[in-house]
Amino acid sequence: MHRSYALPAALLGALCSAPITAQKWGGLMANVPRGVIYDTGFLTPQTSCLPYQICERLEGTPSRVQPATQGSDNYTPDYDLFALFGAHFPSDWQNVKIDAMSTGNDIIPVDSSGKVIPNQTLQWANIMISVRPSATGQAGSHIRTMSASPQKAGSEMISLYFEGSYLPPVYPGFSYIEQSVASINPPPSVVNESAIDIFMPLIVRNGGVPAPFYPNVHEFYFSVTSSSAAQLPQSFFGGDPANKHGATVLKSRWDTTNGAWDPPVVVLTPSDVNLTAPNDDLDALAVNVLQGVTMFSSKITLDTSRPQIEVYLGSGPPVELTRDNPSDPSIPNGVQLIIGDDIDGLCGADPERDVFCRCFATAQPLQIPSNGKMNMSISRGVDVSAGVGDYVVFGASEWGNLPRTNGLVSYFFWFPTIGPDLYTIAGINRLAHQDIMPSVMVPLPGPFQGLPAFMAASFFDPLNPGAGYALSDWHIILI
Repeated sequence: MHRSYALPAALLGALCSAPITAQKWGGLMANVPRGVIYDTGFLTPQTSCLPYQICERLEGTPSRVQPATQGSDNYTPDYDLFALFGAHFPSDWQNVKIDAMSTGNDIIPVDSSGKVIPNQTLQWANIMISVRPSATGQAGSHIRTMSASPQKAGSEMISLYFEGSYLPPVYPGFSYIEQSVASINPPPSVVNESAIDIFMPLIVRNGGVPAPFYPNVHEFYFSVTSSSAAQLPQSFFGGDPANKHGATVLKSRWDTTNGAWDPPVVVLTPSDVNLTAPNDDLDALAVNVLQGVTMFSSKITLDTSRPQIEVYLGSGPPVELTRDNPSDPSIPNGVQLIIGDDIDGLCGADPERDVFCRCFATAQPLQIPSNGKMNMSISRGVDVSAGVGDYVVFGASEWGNLPRTNGLVSYFFWFPTIGPDLYTIAGINRLAHQDIMPSVMVPLPGPFQGLPAFMAASFFDPLNPGAGYALSDWHIILI
């Protein structure tokens, strides 16, 4: 089926020849764990993640990949494929090849035209994408650099922080290289992230308890590849032959009474998302259950007039998902992709102002004088299986206005409910090539649990004191 579209804003933006803004390293998500599926598998001496197995990329830099952590009680979802489908499809569950997934927590504010417009006094929002290894990106972009590397670009996670977000000015309108395959030691050969969701590990580690950043903890949305749809029984898709298709969006719900998944049900049909041709495939998914909208990407190799990211608003045809930038509303252009780069993973986040949780930290737009701003990424969790217990993991990135040089990074903790004292971890060596600092993991003593913590970082070159120092903004996390 041929699709005919007017030339979308994404293409108009990508056709512009203006010089691109340099991408930044290490935004707020650089140290946050995430659920991931590799259609290639992911094998290193420390890692065994099979093709299409639901896995998690652990927090921290350097990082590693492992099969998704299982919950320990009936309330915590188990994202293992057999747990999801084995009881209902014992002869077919191994044929389930998911290439798009979401927990339903991609709660970014989308208006009736498909534009993302955060309330700049109340919230901030970003969108995270991954691409297929064949993507080349715009000249000068990180994706273009990775396209020439042995690993290619299929395991890079790039964020775009939306204009209007309640964040320090180093974020809104900028794209960040959050996580790179180069931060996994040793890096694998060419891999492709076919699906991502940052909330899955957070849900499991916090016992399936809803939080402000992820209120939807017992649902799993997904689609499968076209070849997988052909292998699965019609009953998997609710019995309708039209839905036995790679663009059908299904949902499984976790039964907290029995500690098991219900059978999947169809929530969006190929007709809903206008992907009805036999080879059409919805291959990236971000579901906003609170607003009732679904963001997605499809394979565009046969029809590059189709927007690279679309949104289904609950009725009518899907429209392009755009940002509030009149001169360049294109999100793919904002993360420096070109026409034909296939977005293969999609995830959104929309934390509210002054609502903090124990999952990751938010940056506060407080003006602190320094020679330019560094960035920080901070996450927190409970990982009893690793013998760590409560911990916070954090790391700095960027250089402010200082030259790249060897120097020292200090980290500061302040617990405002305890008193004015700063707790400091000082003198951590930083080398000139380190765009993102190796992470620091700190087990948390009991007295701090449940308290809000302010955290910041500074960088200083003791051999060049005249250059001054770079300082991050304050970040807040609930310990």
